[in-house]
Amino acid sequence: MRKTQFVIELFRRTNDRGTEWANEFIDIMSDPSEFDAELMFDVLNDKKKYASFVTFCASCIVGSQKYKSSLLKSKEDPASSCAVWFTPDDEAMSWLILENSVAKWNEEYKLKKSKMETETQNYLGFQAVKLLKKEKGNLPASKYTEKRLTEDTKKLSGWDHLGVGRFKCLKMEVIKFRYDHEQRAKHLVPVLNKNGEKKISKKYEEYAKEATEMMRKKIEMESPDPKKRTSEMMCKSEQERKKVLDALYNDTALSIFSNVSGNMVAL
Repeated sequence: MRKTQFVIELFRRTNDRGTEWANEFIDIMSDPSEFDAELMFDVLNDKKKYASFVTFCASCIVGSQKYKSSLLKSKEDPASSCAVWFTPDDEAMSWLILENSVAKWNEEYKLKKSKMETETQNYLGFQAVKLLKKEKGNLPASKYTEKRLTEDTKKLSGWDHLGVGRFKCLKMEVIKFRYDHEQRAKHLVPVLNKNGEKKISKKYEEYAKEATEMMRKKIEMESPDPKKRTSEMMCKSEQERKKVLDALYNDTALSIFSNVSGNMVAL
């Protein structure tokens, strides 16, 4: 998994408007305390927030080709939503990665923004700002994958037992939210449909539908289908797309979430 893929979408415009698929989750990412919530769905407590979260994460976790082909299939078959191809493992891992590094990314953004405002070479853009070794060392350690050795040095340690345990809890929460369950003795047992598959809950079905529609809109804006567009329409679409991207990436106050140098701890 490429580091840049996971964070390239995460940005904040200075006017705080973002885009249709950015607004909800940008607010969550900007406040690391949101990730202190014991339950993931206490934070993702409506379908708009959930859709924004999935739109940020799905293409990076499942891979670009699978992401695009799955969305194409869902366009032809409305019954095929991200509930099929964005698995509980994918969903739990996405949240865990964000939880692991969100505090570090926010502090890195603040530091780089400060350097942008004071250094003379800021014309190179936010993404070109480099941190000194000591400055990197003073950033918060990633929650589960870094150990602080001294006051200003850290070491990658891989996922510790707390991170693994957190993944198991997140996956169980996702499974409970996704599927209908019935109580048998002291255990919750998933309800199966007539095909012997776990039955998706009505609430999660709404969440998944919202997320799938949002991802389709986003990918259509980024990659218009040339077979269904005249030259004039394609030209206009490309101009609109260029305008959106220019406005996004030429903003000198971009948050750390769009820093293409990448900040996600490699899996």
